[in-house]
Amino acid sequence: MDTLLSMMYMNRSLKELHLINQSYFRSESKLQESDVKQTKKENRTVEKLCLSLGMLKTIKPLIRCFVTFTRLKEFGISNIDLNNKMYFQVIDNYLISNPNLCKLTLSNVKMGYDQFIILAGTIRNSRRLRSLNLSSNQLRNQGCIEVANMLVSNTSLQSLNLDNNDIREAGLVALLKVLKDNRGLAKLRLENNKFLISRQLLGFLGDVFLYHNRSLRVLVMTSFGGGKSPLLRKEMDESGCDFDNGMIASFMQEMHMKSLLKVFTI
Repeated sequence: MDTLLSMMYMNRSLKELHLINQSYFRSESKLQESDVKQTKKENRTVEKLCLSLGMLKTIKPLIRCFVTFTRLKEFGISNIDLNNKMYFQVIDNYLISNPNLCKLTLSNVKMGYDQFIILAGTIRNSRRLRSLNLSSNQLRNQGCIEVANMLVSNTSLQSLNLDNNDIREAGLVALLKVLKDNRGLAKLRLENNKFLISRQLLGFLGDVFLYHNRSLRVLVMTSFGGGKSPLLRKEMDESGCDFDNGMIASFMQEMHMKSLLKVFTI
């Protein structure tokens, strides 16, 4: 990786770089951390960098990438275990130092609440970040609530992906409360989480998107046991009868007709 990145400062045409499933992720850098930070071979041409399906033994390769590519507009790490908080501190420092970054992907990197909280303050105050993909991590309710707190102040984010994060109703409700007043987010993904659909939750969704939120256009959810037949929490209506999937169908129809959502699945 040292050799590859050392050559990149000469590049004046390549805009996008993907490093996928490469054995050199497994190699320790021979440079000391102080040497990495002092490297002056900067590349301002590459706008998109994606690292995927490798193994980072130390933070030095990540620092090396950030020192080399100082003007990225898109950065993504996926399918790499970031098992040390230092990785997230390095990413946070880059978010602070690079005001051009508008898309950040941290997918399947074993990130939980303790790791996300390192980034939350910087993302909350960002005015340039437009897209945030945190899919396939371990945020759960606590992490989702922190994401919701972040959205209270952040007005630039337009797309948020929280697929596969073991989020349940408490996390979802916290997010929906913030979306009542949010005017920036246009796309929200919450597939393959663990929501149990209840009459109360349907009412909350309807209230948010029929009467308050006017910006969101895409909401993709999968309830627990989802697919073709969402699991309904068993409740009794006034006549003493359990409600079933007919209520879901009626609710979906009303949402499609009366809300501003162009794509809505549950």
